[in-house]
Amino acid sequence: MQTQHIVSFYHVARLRSITKAAVVQGLAQPTVTSHLKKLEEELGVSLFDRIKRPIMLTSDGVAVLEMVAPIVNGLTALKTHADSQGRDGSLTIAAYADLVLHYLPQVIQRFRTEYPNVHIRLLARTHREMIQMTKSGEVDLALSTPQSVPDPALEIVELFTSSTMMLTPLGHELLNRQPVTLADIAKWPLILYGHNTILRTRLERAFGDQGLDYEIVMEMDNAEFAKRYVRIGMGIGFCSNLSLEPEDHDTLGIADVDHLFSSVTIGMYTLKGKFQGTSVRNFIDSLRGSRLEADAVSDLAGV
Repeated sequence: MQTQHIVSFYHVARLRSITKAAVVQGLAQPTVTSHLKKLEEELGVSLFDRIKRPIMLTSDGVAVLEMVAPIVNGLTALKTHADSQGRDGSLTIAAYADLVLHYLPQVIQRFRTEYPNVHIRLLARTHREMIQMTKSGEVDLALSTPQSVPDPALEIVELFTSSTMMLTPLGHELLNRQPVTLADIAKWPLILYGHNTILRTRLERAFGDQGLDYEIVMEMDNAEFAKRYVRIGMGIGFCSNLSLEPEDHDTLGIADVDHLFSSVTIGMYTLKGKFQGTSVRNFIDSLRGSRLEADAVSDLAGV
């Protein structure tokens, strides 16, 4: 016995019209007629006296209506509840600081326009912290880089890739080297992200592979801090292309150094088997929908 057959019967019985019941459900009239026929065949009774106009319930039909009315009303209440959860629920997101600053504002702004009553909690965290919080259920989803060894407790959906950019003061001599090498960069003081960040790890591994010595003069938490000190000549910095704003090109020397480092993928982590409320699923759809825009702009490397 299919739920839709019961729902069609309920509306026809209530409205005493197959045509009106079809309109209410957004179905074609022959579809509703078919639902009624199949329900009667399954129950082995006639539910309507079709000779009279408007159509009338038989005694069996009256009995069936009394039994199914609470079911249909309950289904309606359940749908209303689910819809309200999607618009009035909550979600907690963890992401790199640079994603929080540069990528997520537009995504969240669009989401809040459509779901203004959803409460969003946004946390800037390191990769390790995000993985732990996702596994513990503290966050609904996290935006981070794929792990070298996949965690069986987590699911990850790739969203986009990023390019690594070198930041220098305007007119710096490194901008004239085509292409710039790691040996060229190692001669200058460096402004890097903190320990255990993806970009810092990649840079140190690359320098180590070539046996290059280098000097770190400052450690920053995010790209905005690094930009400020690069501008005043404290050193050479690195960030992802997503972390750049249009005005940065007027105040910084910027060069793509993807030839020195492989691209980085950003993915969405969720806990396997965890029930995701409607508001969380709606936000995930928004993230996936923004993937094309991110690909067009290209995006973040790990913080």
